[in-house]
Amino acid sequence: MKAYIITDALSSLGRSLSVELAKQNHSLILSGDNYSELEKLLEEINEISSVHHEVFLLEQSKEIDWLNMVEKIDSTFDGLDGIVFIHSIHTENNSIYDVSYDEFNRLMHEHAWGAYLGIRTLRNLLRDGERAEIINVVEPTTDDVFEHNLYYTITGAIKGLTKSMTEELSKEDIDVYTLSYRPKNSEDTFETNDVSATRIILEILEGNASYQPGKSITIH
Repeated sequence: MKAYIITDALSSLGRSLSVELAKQNHSLILSGDNYSELEKLLEEINEISSVHHEVFLLEQSKEIDWLNMVEKIDSTFDGLDGIVFIHSIHTENNSIYDVSYDEFNRLMHEHAWGAYLGIRTLRNLLRDGERAEIINVVEPTTDDVFEHNLYYTITGAIKGLTKSMTEELSKEDIDVYTLSYRPKNSEDTFETNDVSATRIILEILEGNASYQPGKSITIH
């Protein structure tokens, strides 16, 4: 049995991944911004799993939320085996040229800074002497986000974060990955694919050697 944090567990991908990990009887810390919905997800997870799980309100860019999570994990679990950050990108404008400073800053703060903050705060909870994984999954919420807005920019920032942390964290037996969506061909209609994303994440967590830490992985 292993223990994993899933951020934005209430997203479609978060729910799918939570169910699959629960079926394998791994302990989960499910985080999101709606406690009542998290409790509903927890009830669903408890029906298919016999191990202990927790839910946690989390605003990813707030250090106090991460510190509170550390306290909860310390008192409930004996360590972490991995963290899956699900970055659901939503923006208001249809053109990258119309993005305001406030919108740009909000998304960078929430996702790039939030991922860095989470990794920095939680890295000491990852189990000593055992390989652990940190996975960032960047997904747009609509076709417009993928086509026109800040999706690629946020993805690039998180890729850079992954690359910069890979060498340092590998010394602590922690592998870091970034997954992002792309259509197979530029003319294809874009669709997110929870099935493919969940499969790749599970393969990484199970130690599939074909995925190289620090490299960006494309989901079609």
